[in-house]
Amino acid sequence: MKKKFITLMVSLILVGCSSTPPPESHNINNQLTAGAVTQYIHKGKTTQADIVAVFGQPQIVTQGANKDAIWTYQATAQVATKHASGAFANIFIAGVDSNNATTSDTQRIFTLILRFDAKGVVSDYQMRQSTF
Repeated sequence: MKKKFITLMVSLILVGCSSTPPPESHNINNQLTAGAVTQYIHKGKTTQADIVAVFGQPQIVTQGANKDAIWTYQATAQVATKHASGAFANIFIAGVDSNNATTSDTQRIFTLILRFDAKGVVSDYQMRQSTF
């Protein structure tokens, strides 16, 4: 009985320590850039399946006047920048002195709008980036 208990405990420990890799998914905030859009999207060639493979599922799906599908993706990034006042040598050698620095926050929003024809192929797309 004691041997079965020890075997059970060792098995539970081993199962608890094992891990399975997370399902492969794309982080839209990392993938959705102007460079990725121009690299992966080609009018008249790229399909809906190609888009999903690179950017994941769209956040918004609508239908145009011609019954064509319109997909929208949006990524938001918060960027904090620390600005130092003082000589370059002080920053380079000693780092930024928090007493002499100011911080500014900037928010960037990248929007991608895709239009697909009846066959599910990209017929047009638009990119927009806003910073505030």
